[in-house]
Amino acid sequence: MVKDWRKVTFKELEARTMLSERTIRRIFNGEEPGGSINSVILICLGLHLPPEISNHIIDKSPFSLNNNDQSHQWYRFVLTHLYPQSMDEIRSFLQKHGADPL
Repeated sequence: MVKDWRKVTFKELEARTMLSERTIRRIFNGEEPGGSINSVILICLGLHLPPEISNHIIDKSPFSLNNNDQSHQWYRFVLTHLYPQSMDEIRSFLQKHGADPL
């Protein structure tokens, strides 16, 4: 599991993403309701996953990024270029560029 590879607990991921531990567990276990595209993006960013892995996870999820949605374009940008940064830096960047908050 990618969470274990990054040596992050569910509690640590909860603190990084501001998602509940229960929601995170449901997403990892593929349970319904299993979050949203925003939840999946938050987890990828919270784990500081390389773009190839984030894209794979999103492709395998029941959600997708909409290229016609400006916020989704910014999400794709941060997943590709800002993934090593802290969640505070990423949220600030998204706010500065008018994207919907994660």
